[in-house]
Amino acid sequence: PIEGYSISSTGALTMVSGSPFSGLSEGSQGAFDQSGDFLFDYAEFLNSGTNTITWQMGALNVGSGGVLSQPTSPLTLPTGGFFAVTDPQ
Repeated sequence: PIEGYSISSTGALTMVSGSPFSGLSEGSQGAFDQSGDFLFDYAEFLNSGTNTITWQMGALNVGSGGVLSQPTSPLTLPTGGFFAVTDPQ
């Protein structure tokens, strides 16, 4: 599950209502887009039976109060590596 916290003006952390969020894509790394409306998570999965790695990227909506939801299934990537979230507009 993904845990969500808000940061006050004094730097205090408060758990977001509904956190931890389960049933979302599993990610070991994440990055917000510039607007803060989306959280992109990235994960690597090892299949020990075939000794292969699968990479996935998921997009999560950040709703009111920081509540997370997942509008689409994670995307399986052809290769792994680093990622950056950007808006070409």
